[in-house]
Amino acid sequence: MVSYLASYYSLNDLLEKTPNGKIDKIIANNPHYEFIFYCDRVKPADTTKFKELLQVYNCNFSVILDFEDLFYKENTCILNPYGSGRLSKISLICDKKNRVLDCAVIGTSMSFFDKVFAKYR
Repeated sequence: MVSYLASYYSLNDLLEKTPNGKIDKIIANNPHYEFIFYCDRVKPADTTKFKELLQVYNCNFSVILDFEDLFYKENTCILNPYGSGRLSKISLICDKKNRVLDCAVIGTSMSFFDKVFAKYR
């Protein structure tokens, strides 16, 4: 599972709308799956800000700060599906060959992630 966050504010918004510990619990309850979090539109100077945000919400998962937006550039067709602007956050549920099976947004109660992820477990 790969979660893409278009900015610091996307991660902040996700964590505000997610019960504390829910994402870490999903990760802990699914040890056979990899959970990767990418965030772009960031600068090396933003690193401390991200660490502090994760601490505020008691998150133990890591976030890859993509300073060169490489993940977005490689996956533009998925992350900018209509050509009119990138999605601010999305979780891609992938198979072992990294093919996207489905998508939702991990954690937040405003998404149907739990139901979609259960379908592929």
